Amino acid sequence: MSAETPGAETPASCCYQSYAPSTTGARLSALRAEWIKLRTLSGTWWLLLAVITLTVAVGAAAASAVNCTAAGCGQDPAKVALSGVDLSQVPVAILAVLAITGEYSNGMIRTTLTAMPRRLTVLFAKAVVVTVLTLAAGTVGVLASALAGRLLLPGHGFTPDRGYVPLSLASGPGLRAAAGSVIYLALIALLALGAGTAVRDSATAIGVVLGLVYLFPVIASALGPGWSRRLEQIGPMTAGLSIQATIGLRRLPLAPWQGLGVLALWAAGALLIGGLVLGRRDSLSLYLGAMRPAPIPHLTRMPEKIFVNIDVYLELIFSWTIECSHDPITGGVRQEARTPGRGSSGRSRPRGRAALPGAPVF
Repeated sequence: MSAETPGAETPASCCYQSYAPSTTGARLSALRAEWIKLRTLSGTWWLLLAVITLTVAVGAAAASAVNCTAAGCGQDPAKVALSGVDLSQVPVAILAVLAITGEYSNGMIRTTLTAMPRRLTVLFAKAVVVTVLTLAAGTVGVLASALAGRLLLPGHGFTPDRGYVPLSLASGPGLRAAAGSVIYLALIALLALGAGTAVRDSATAIGVVLGLVYLFPVIASALGPGWSRRLEQIGPMTAGLSIQATIGLRRLPLAPWQGLGVLALWAAGALLIGGLVLGRRDSLSLYLGAMRPAPIPHLTRMPEKIFVNIDVYLELIFSWTIECSHDPITGGVRQEARTPGRGSSGRSRPRGRAALPGAPVF
């Protein structure tokens, strides 16, 4: 084993910093990886289809069931046509939760965070991909619901002679209601993603999100007018869906955009908590788990108890080929090739290779 010459320059290929990707490159790589992971899951497309279907079907059913028999019957045509958003937020929340908790359940989170140690970058990438998919599905569903409402509501008493103009996205209130509904679904997705990151369990996270969304209206309806109005002002669903109102704005607990801002605060708070938990709770354990060689099952003694785990064997391969140590000269992390020794069969394993310039680092 040759000793290093004091003062000799450390090869560029031995340091993570030499070929570590830039911040922009890391984000683009993380975005591409998260997009591939989500689009290759069949459940993603079924959930997005459920978002569109529920938004259109429930909105059309509500427009067909409601009747306005007199002028000023108190029904908001925009809220009636877009009432499917109340139910389509459920598959949105499930999709966002599974985007992070699914990796915890199958152990893939260790591979993800080993390949991309910047945990906030991973969370950022997941948030962007989930938001884009939700915006796309929500836009299709909301546009179809608005079209169904425009066709169905005039036949149920919502006519100009009773004070109702046809539902149109060309008008300011109608456009605000439609665009705000799409943004509402995206914020629900971010709220669910933050909750899933903090909780790490699919069932618990989905229960927490749906409880926050649906329990506030139930509790508010059981209380007096004073407490009911306060709960409607802070509830994610009651405050956020005020963006759909086009009539009776003075009776709302909050102005439309203020209500959507309350939901944005809920989503930001959930993502903040999830990011803190992801960075503080998982960083040390996942780092040590990735750098520690995995035990090799004794093939001659337990042939029936071998469980194939891709994450374990990836870590085993990495631990054979590289060894990380602190370089006192550069103050960085150095990679050195090492000989793994002899196995149980008595034959030497192939000698590991040093990392080449430009090779990916895990």
